[in-house]
Amino acid sequence: MMCRFCEPRPEGDPIRQLLQVLPQKLGGIVVHLPVANVLVMGDLLTMDGYPVVGGTLRGMIEAIEGLMPLMNESTKIIPGRGDITDRDGVCWFLEMMRTCEARILHLWRANANAPEILDARPTWDFDACWGHGDVTGRHFTKMILAGLGALPS
Repeated sequence: MMCRFCEPRPEGDPIRQLLQVLPQKLGGIVVHLPVANVLVMGDLLTMDGYPVVGGTLRGMIEAIEGLMPLMNESTKIIPGRGDITDRDGVCWFLEMMRTCEARILHLWRANANAPEILDARPTWDFDACWGHGDVTGRHFTKMILAGLGALPS
C-alpha cells in the first residue's frame, strides 16, 4: 500500500490518501483522516449488499486487512455504498467475504466446475443480508470465479 500525505487542513488534521495497490479494476483509493478518526474506504467496502469484485476477492480481503490497524472502536468508516459503519461492521463484512471465498475455493479445488459451484449456492446463508440490489449471491459467486480464472471476466 502506498501512502501520500496531503497538506494539513486549517484545523490541523492531515488528510492521508492511501493508494491501494490491488489486482482490482475498480478504484482503490482510501482516505484516512486520523485526527477526526474517519476512514473513507470507497469501493473496498459496501454495507448495502455484496461488493463488485473487479479483480480478485483475495486482493480485496488483503487490502481491507491492511487497513484494520487504522481502525479502533470509535472510527467512523464510510463505505462506497450503504450506511456509515464501524470496525465491527468491517469485521462482519470481512467474515462474509472470507467465508464465501473458503467455500468457493473448497469446491474449486475439489474439481467442481463453475456451473456446479454456482448450483451449490456458496453464499446462501448471506444472501438475505447481502444478496439484494445489483449484486446477487449468484453474481457475486461469478465474480469470485472470474477472479480465479474459472470464468471469463
